[in-house]
Amino acid sequence: MRQTFFHELKELEKREKEEKREKVELYLRSKSVAFRDSLPLVSIIIIILFSAVAGMYAIYLFVDLTRINDVANVHVTQNIKLAARTIQGNVFNDPEKGIKNWMLHRDLENGFEIAHPEDWIMGDSSNHLFEIKRYNSQRSANESLAAIIQLDKLENPNGLSLVEFAANESGLKADTLRKEEVSGKDLVRTGKRKEESGLAYSKIYWEREGNNYCLRVVYYNQNNREAENDLNKIVSELKIL
Repeated sequence: MRQTFFHELKELEKREKEEKREKVELYLRSKSVAFRDSLPLVSIIIIILFSAVAGMYAIYLFVDLTRINDVANVHVTQNIKLAARTIQGNVFNDPEKGIKNWMLHRDLENGFEIAHPEDWIMGDSSNHLFEIKRYNSQRSANESLAAIIQLDKLENPNGLSLVEFAANESGLKADTLRKEEVSGKDLVRTGKRKEESGLAYSKIYWEREGNNYCLRVVYYNQNNREAENDLNKIVSELKIL
């Protein structure tokens, strides 16, 4: 009798263990099936997101290369361009200074980083390290220029000091030049001057690893206040790497 009782007890425990194992296996199988069934949906979502990002980037590259937004008054939404630049990491913000969605350009070879407002448009840099233009209207590049900024690397074969070099290159007296410091580097500024043509200009010089650089801005409007304010902000955010 006792043997029968213990035998039945063992059988009961055995059945309970088997039932628990079956429940666990059933649960795991159901989760596996659910995960497997969801894979196509997840894959589709990933493909859609990737395609959207790639599409925006492709549009940006097309616009940037063809300048289609600068001709025939064709306007490409700034949101698309901003999204593409954000993906590239070419957006600069500093809320404390009121800087939002500025374009950021890095040149590691020449060791500088320049940020500028969106309404300054990249120009042809084939003859310069860097060039941006500001138009009187943002609807078309056929509008008249308001100002242009160009950056060049200049030779210093005589090994002149930065002030001497700036005075020699600009044709100004050394004691009329202004020195200031940005990113731990000395800058020499000519201040606002006038060319023989009557156009106003300003030059900023600095030295890096034995090379001299000149940032030159030319103003095409009589009232240059906005462009001058932009230049001062651009210089304040200039990073010499």
